[in-house]
Amino acid sequence: MISAFNKRIEPKRVAGLPEPVFFAAPGVIVFAVMAVLMPIVPVKIVFAIAAGGTLFFIADVLRWYDYWLIRKSMERGKERKKLPSWGGKNQKTYVDGFTWQTRIGDHGLIHQGPCVSVAIEWAGVQDRHWSSDERQNEHRRRVALLRTLSDELGLSVENHLVRERDSSLADAYLRECQQMHRSLAIPPIVQDVREQLVQTYRPLARTNRVFTVLCLAAPRKAGLMGWIGPQMRRRNRTAQDLYAGLMEVFKTVKADFPGAQLMSSEDYQARIQTIRQPYSEPHPVEWRFNLADQLVTQKPDLEDGCLALNDRYYLPVLLQSYPDLPLDWTLSFLEAPVDVHACQILLPKPVDKAMDEARKQSDYESETLSKKRGADKAIAKIRESATYREYVIRHNLPVADNAYIVTFSGTSPDEVKFQASRFKRNVHKNQGLIRDNEDLQRDLFEIRLPGLGRNTFFAREDHGDTLAAMMPVTTFAQGNTKNPESLRITSSGQLVGFAPSKVEVPHELVVAQTGGGKDTQFGLKFLETYPRIRYDIIEMGNSYQAAVEAVGGSYCRAKEQVINPMAGYDEYQSAKDLAARGHGTIDGDFIRSQSDTLAPIFKGLAGNPYTRAEEVCVNRAVRHLYDNPGEQPAPTLPLVLDALGAIDVSSEAQESARAQLREELFEFLETETGKAFRAQDQFTISPIANAIDFGGFSGELFKYYMTFMVVRLATNAMSRGARSQIVLNEYKMLLQNAGDPIRWITLTIDRMGRKDWVGLTRITQGLEEIQSVDPESLSSIQNRTLLSRSDAHAAIGEVLQMPPSIVSAWQGFGSPDVMDSKGYREALVQELGDWHKLYLKFPRILLDLMNTRGEDKPLREKAFEATKDPYERIELFNRLKKEREANETESLI
Repeated sequence: MISAFNKRIEPKRVAGLPEPVFFAAPGVIVFAVMAVLMPIVPVKIVFAIAAGGTLFFIADVLRWYDYWLIRKSMERGKERKKLPSWGGKNQKTYVDGFTWQTRIGDHGLIHQGPCVSVAIEWAGVQDRHWSSDERQNEHRRRVALLRTLSDELGLSVENHLVRERDSSLADAYLRECQQMHRSLAIPPIVQDVREQLVQTYRPLARTNRVFTVLCLAAPRKAGLMGWIGPQMRRRNRTAQDLYAGLMEVFKTVKADFPGAQLMSSEDYQARIQTIRQPYSEPHPVEWRFNLADQLVTQKPDLEDGCLALNDRYYLPVLLQSYPDLPLDWTLSFLEAPVDVHACQILLPKPVDKAMDEARKQSDYESETLSKKRGADKAIAKIRESATYREYVIRHNLPVADNAYIVTFSGTSPDEVKFQASRFKRNVHKNQGLIRDNEDLQRDLFEIRLPGLGRNTFFAREDHGDTLAAMMPVTTFAQGNTKNPESLRITSSGQLVGFAPSKVEVPHELVVAQTGGGKDTQFGLKFLETYPRIRYDIIEMGNSYQAAVEAVGGSYCRAKEQVINPMAGYDEYQSAKDLAARGHGTIDGDFIRSQSDTLAPIFKGLAGNPYTRAEEVCVNRAVRHLYDNPGEQPAPTLPLVLDALGAIDVSSEAQESARAQLREELFEFLETETGKAFRAQDQFTISPIANAIDFGGFSGELFKYYMTFMVVRLATNAMSRGARSQIVLNEYKMLLQNAGDPIRWITLTIDRMGRKDWVGLTRITQGLEEIQSVDPESLSSIQNRTLLSRSDAHAAIGEVLQMPPSIVSAWQGFGSPDVMDSKGYREALVQELGDWHKLYLKFPRILLDLMNTRGEDKPLREKAFEATKDPYERIELFNRLKKEREANETESLI
């Protein structure tokens, strides 16, 4: 926790007195003397009243001088309310308070002053899920950055964060979906799911963007020559010097702003327009004329406690006294469901000068104390000032005058005021102070605009620790923004794009308890990306039958199939063709993979390795088979037996191995289990998608089926030279029913699949099956999805080496029952190193398609048997469900 020292805004001083007191004090003497000298009683009374009023004014200022500048500005706000925005003849108008004039160079704007400013657009800091150590390191970096800012150049720095509606990623997502289907038609239900997903997210989508404005001003030279002479030439030369100085400042700080780029003058002025009037299309400007006249075309009105401009409401608030700060304090308002603009204004100043001023302040308070005026308040101020000086000197901290303005805006004044009040309560709870007086809002609305911060009336001095902690620079990771294949929305309202087909290491892990939403989440991902990834799904049940069949994929129940463990001749030819085109030794990988497929027959399901001689014999037999294709689509196990007899051997060890292998295969084919694998299979691998249900299957035959089926899919996938994903749904149940085959299969794909663009997805619930994963394989799982579960968060987090902040966020998830009432599920998803906290809010059509509730299974089966059309299935299922509910209601009556 960083403690601000609450050095509040104070007025200017003359001879140690607040400026209003210094100039009002002589009036008391004059009025008192006149009251004594005047012979006429009524006149005496008038002067006496004037003397008493002035004395009361002085006492009031001395007592409340902390707030005097605020009061002065509020009076200025009242004055500005009366100013005409246009048509004022020979008088000051509203637009006169804005200082932009024209551009200079490619990037700068000239202001009255003379002054020049430039704007830097950059990526911000994505610290949403950082650990405390990462935040401390970032904090130290920010303090060091403040230390580099010159305090002698008349420099001011404005950090701007804009939270605004932004659905551009949704548009990019729809464009990418069209691009995926260039060569094939989009199934209507897939098109509906995508469009309804975008319709769900678009009104919720907001993004945080940051930019920084650097402003450099030159003081007018003293003396007569500062007021006479060729003013235009002098101003131009000064502006050019200031612009060059700003370019040097930018070079100095650029490394501290990730992705920093100077905005063009055109983009800079357009950004000013969008800050002042969001969602209004920026209009072009004519640089020959005063820029302020073109940017400020309307004056906001006070309405319902807010400022109103163009059917939008704004409530700017000032942090007069900063709260006690955790390093992530800005998250308290950077996830608001309304638009937010945060502006931090920094005016660096010499530390020695600031310490002298603080010491004078302390001396003045001591004098006040000695005169018994405001003793309690003075004691607190003296202690505060002394502590402040000691802290700054001990930690060698920079010092700056600064102001902090947060503006909430939206189309509803009630919602804007509600969000502002939440922020205000949070600040007050942490010992801070917010000002949002109506008359103050006009000045805040103006000063917060880019390039105007140096004109602030609200500057207060503070040290680098507080200034660094307050920086509003948090942005949220957006994932893949150019080619988003999958679209989700985060808890902050940020749209995030995923591109699974572009991930180099495609292994992934999905962890959730029953009802956590894993099938709906992964089912949507399947529908979004299947044109670029072929999914081969192994499951215990038919969770993905509807989705796979909806896109034209192949679905089967394993116990109803005849399975041949041998891959087809066309798959081998495909591997040879890829190798010929320069895709490595993929044909050799195919032979080795097919040899591994036969290992459970020759060496047992426990997965014992081949001896070297056995490996040679099996490899030669497999190559002999595929180099001499038969008339059938694929070789069968009896042909493997013949091939073992036909190959040449080179040693006695190989001869012995061949004899042993032939004997093992012959005996296996004689068993009831082995007879099931003699013939050509009924299972045809679809190039689109596949799902195989092993539900209701058990025993030795199940284990062989599991091994052969999955390896068939993996072998086919690795011979394609294209992205494929082997998905093990209900991984825990698969391990329980066929532990050795599953471990053997996963080990093979984990280690070999990446080379051939084949990934492995484990969808699971518990800790034990995660712990069973080979450590090297576990470390290669870079894509993780964590959904609601009731326990073992810390243990799973330790196994997966997750950051403590992610584990803590995961522990805070609501149970499925709780989230049902909220209409969404929570998820943490990691892709390419970035963590995203998602709100899984899905369209109704997807929820109906992916319904896997146990109580609905009989009705779902009836609908699936009746038709394969997804819309008809959904309609029939919903009708059957309504009939069931009606019957249940009738039975209760």
